[in-house]
Amino acid sequence: MRPALYWAALALAPWSAGCDCMGGGALAELVGRDGTVERNGPGRWQRAAVGDEFALGDAVRTGPRSGARLQLDEGAGLRLQENTVVRFIKGLGSRSRMRLGVDTGAAQIEAGDDDLWIETDLGLARIERGSRVALRTDPEQRHFEVLVGSAELEQAGAATISLRAGQHAEVALAATASAGPASPGTSPAAPTDPGASAAGATAAPAAGPQPGLPRGEAAVLPTGPAHADLSIAAGESPTIHDPSAPTAVRVRFASACPGAGVVELVGRARGSDGVQGAGSAVLVLGPGTWGYRVRCIVGGAPEAESRASGAIVVRRDAGSAPLARRVAHNVLDSDGRSYTVLYQNLLPRLTIRWADAPLVSGFTLHLESQGGGAGKVVRTMAASHSFASGDVHEGRYSFWFEAGDGSRSRRTSLRLGFDNAAPAAYLREVAGGAGGGARVSGVVEEGWSATIGGVPLPLDEQNRFVADLAPSGDDRAIAVRIAKPGRGVHYYVRQATAQ
Repeated sequence: MRPALYWAALALAPWSAGCDCMGGGALAELVGRDGTVERNGPGRWQRAAVGDEFALGDAVRTGPRSGARLQLDEGAGLRLQENTVVRFIKGLGSRSRMRLGVDTGAAQIEAGDDDLWIETDLGLARIERGSRVALRTDPEQRHFEVLVGSAELEQAGAATISLRAGQHAEVALAATASAGPASPGTSPAAPTDPGASAAGATAAPAAGPQPGLPRGEAAVLPTGPAHADLSIAAGESPTIHDPSAPTAVRVRFASACPGAGVVELVGRARGSDGVQGAGSAVLVLGPGTWGYRVRCIVGGAPEAESRASGAIVVRRDAGSAPLARRVAHNVLDSDGRSYTVLYQNLLPRLTIRWADAPLVSGFTLHLESQGGGAGKVVRTMAASHSFASGDVHEGRYSFWFEAGDGSRSRRTSLRLGFDNAAPAAYLREVAGGAGGGARVSGVVEEGWSATIGGVPLPLDEQNRFVADLAPSGDDRAIAVRIAKPGRGVHYYVRQATAQ
């Protein structure tokens, strides 16, 4: 059972809030370990103990089936997965005194109560307070993925990339073959990264993180294919669920550009990043996250200013995972730490307790909203109280107990947020439909709409639908659009039956 449990135990432990317990030269402190955890020593690696501090030039590594948890000096947290090596390197800029280098394996960084500026192997990152990102290095690429919240990546000579939960950026470690024109339905090679180098060689500064470079599974063509699987409006930032990805996506920009225009992927290699068209252009995208912008062509050349921009997430899945229907239950201790609770479809049930409360009768629980909303004051006989699903809404809170003898628990922080990576719909294809379409059934979450080609799909009292669907307009696939204001847009793609 150990391989399944060692990482979960470390991952569930929250970070201390605002703790500044380290020495002046320390950047990190080991606060949790499981299995083999070592630090660099004179000429060899040696066992690392809880309480060990790490300064510039130090490194920490984990062995197989092992994990480590460190507290950073900015009040943030760092988790190492198994077989991971992380080095603490002097930062090059003024906004972060440290660069975190992940030589091998994977690590997660979680910001505390303030935004965290930290240099990474992909550039300078600003991680929004309460957000969590993952850094991973494999033989081919370095990866930066936002797991919770949002972050920005900056690198000299490249545009800043804004990423939300579920989005990622990658930089290749080895050069790939340059892309040539490809026909629809193929999986051409990705454009060469001019800043990439062979593994182990000394690399010049890269041209910037490339959003979602999917290892040869996508291309941007000088003139895109004539047909697309689905169409989106310029400026839209959807998540596409397509079991047959790469996906041909038509970006319609006629309302922004009266004539011709070009759709460009942010951060792509020069000379191969534009798809031209009149009123629209088609991108062929593999799994990953793709930032894009639209520029109008005037006088035979693109304008300097972009007219629309967005990010497209492509996932190779069928959207057939059943939606969660049970309310999650989270237990929080009033211990001075910072908690982040994400829910998928239903607001969770929350139990707040004071584990080491005095043996007195009568307590008052204070739940204070940090956003100016209404708080809650609950009087209870025990040092514990449960809020039902929906009693506590999204937002940031502080909570603490007061005992009848005047003593108080530690003030504790809570961020309750929606997990925008959670599925919004569950679809399945029942059978072939008329006219080359398909009969598709599905269910969407409460408050979400389902449309195809702008036409709403009728939902029953349980938010279910069954319909004979066909491709919309010039599209060659069936794309059900699931949307909710403030929650995002998802497209669930099904290939149409050949006529």
